[in-house]
Amino acid sequence: MTDQIPPGTDLTSIGLKPNPNGQPPNLVDPPSQAPLILGSGIALIAISSTAVGMRLATNFRFTKKLGIDDYLCLFAEIVMIGYVVMCISLRDVYKHSYDVPLSMLTEEYAKKSFVLNLIVGPAFWASKTAVLALYLRLFSVENTIRYTSYAAIVVLFFIYWSLVPVAVVACTPRNGKPWISALQKCSDQTKVHGPLQGACVFATGILAIVASAIALYYRVQIWRDWDTWRIAPMYTAAFFECFITIIVSCAPALYSFWSNYLVHSSLYNSFRSGFSTKSTGLSSTNKTDKSSGAGISASYHRFGPSSGSIHSSSKQPILGVTETERSIPLRPLQKCHKSVTKTTMIEQTVE
Repeated sequence: MTDQIPPGTDLTSIGLKPNPNGQPPNLVDPPSQAPLILGSGIALIAISSTAVGMRLATNFRFTKKLGIDDYLCLFAEIVMIGYVVMCISLRDVYKHSYDVPLSMLTEEYAKKSFVLNLIVGPAFWASKTAVLALYLRLFSVENTIRYTSYAAIVVLFFIYWSLVPVAVVACTPRNGKPWISALQKCSDQTKVHGPLQGACVFATGILAIVASAIALYYRVQIWRDWDTWRIAPMYTAAFFECFITIIVSCAPALYSFWSNYLVHSSLYNSFRSGFSTKSTGLSSTNKTDKSSGAGISASYHRFGPSSGSIHSSSKQPILGVTETERSIPLRPLQKCHKSVTKTTMIEQTVE
């Protein structure tokens, strides 16, 4: 496009596309979707970073080490933070194409676009593989789940990591040409592979699936009619899809953190005591919460070291559970022992 512009033309006064309404471009204060990228990105980083931090702290506290799923989750979080930062740095582009001046197409913009296309595949793969690795930790004794998880990890690897060589080939200049020369070719490749990438997404959780569908919708819209206005919603949907997957993978550790730390903390007890005057049965509810929470958190960490494919250690202690918590029977066991208790009472009566 720039080859068709006469030399000496002021590129700051020409939009990327002509306005379909025939009006001149608004290059001063046009509507922008940059706040959408900024707000959603910062909020999701804060929430997901908190979840990942609690996950790592809880697992390390109980097992004294981290598993492969923990490292994958941390890797996905770090890469996605970089992805959000790069998207925020392109905030001047999230306008209608006819309101974006041609002067925005610089070598810096081309390099940032290359980085975005380079890291998106590994970030998505790591976040979804972290969930599958968690399945391997929790359900390693189930052959069906184990084999399915391994197969999904391999399939996702080929899908998402294939985007890396595509980005290198399509989004880098050739024969010493400037970076700006690779923009058109990179845009064409993104249009082709965008719908394919969205269709192959393995999302965990309803919100992640919805975000994936929204991202796919905007990818198809850009594929049909390229407009920079649709880039921000597409990136935002990608944020939600990946960060929610990361948060979902932290759910068991978050529950363990809740039941082993928060319910025993002085702050939590002060809140409970503050409401105790309004509810007479609050003390008995607190005991029930402690017993059920200990059972679930214990079962989560009990599976951790038993999977040799996920953890390097072969020790199998019941980690993160106190002696008091071990003595607390789980509710299913209480039901199973009812008949035994009745029989014992009858025998004692007969004697």
